[in-house]
Amino acid sequence: MTLVLNLKTYPGTYGAELENLLDNLPYLDDLTMCPQHTDLNRVADTKHTAYAQHISPEEPGRNTGTITAEAVAETGAEGTLINHSEHRLGDKEVKKAVDRAKHAELDTIVCAQNPTEAERYSALGTDAVAFEIPELIAGEGSISETEPQVLRESVRRSDVPVLAGAGISTTEDIEKALQLGADGVLVASGVAKADNPAEKLSKLHGPLR
Repeated sequence: MTLVLNLKTYPGTYGAELENLLDNLPYLDDLTMCPQHTDLNRVADTKHTAYAQHISPEEPGRNTGTITAEAVAETGAEGTLINHSEHRLGDKEVKKAVDRAKHAELDTIVCAQNPTEAERYSALGTDAVAFEIPELIAGEGSISETEPQVLRESVRRSDVPVLAGAGISTTEDIEKALQLGADGVLVASGVAKADNPAEKLSKLHGPLR
């Protein structure tokens, strides 16, 4: 079972404050952290797994403001998210990004917003699909609580492991997602905005042991 923490760009989740979080975080099996690109090496240099929040589908070359798979791999990161609801790509770009990641020997988690996308993206050879309904992200209700049938359908139609995302903030949310067939969860604000992120993350990890 996997717990993926997307730190996004929340205050307190980068630079020296990320260092403090890492120093206070006990080792948790199957924990993957997605910091901002400038902090990938901070996570990669610890015992935890680092994933990028995004990569661009472009090859290295005459590009400005892009994040190549090769550059991410150089940080020591082991993988990347692709197509998060807050950084969507077209279907052709998703495929290119997955291919670029494979070329750089990075694992991939492609984000999907509905069961049809979960099925389509799983066929690209990604390592996992993260299923998130955009309206629930950082909201009050979790996907496992408010849309259990849609999550179950995404699990059924996907050829690869499915992570449940959007609104996951309690151990009950995680337990329900696992009961619905998810192989893990993708969390963000529930941890990043907590008063004690390290304590909250350790608590959420419990059902995944």
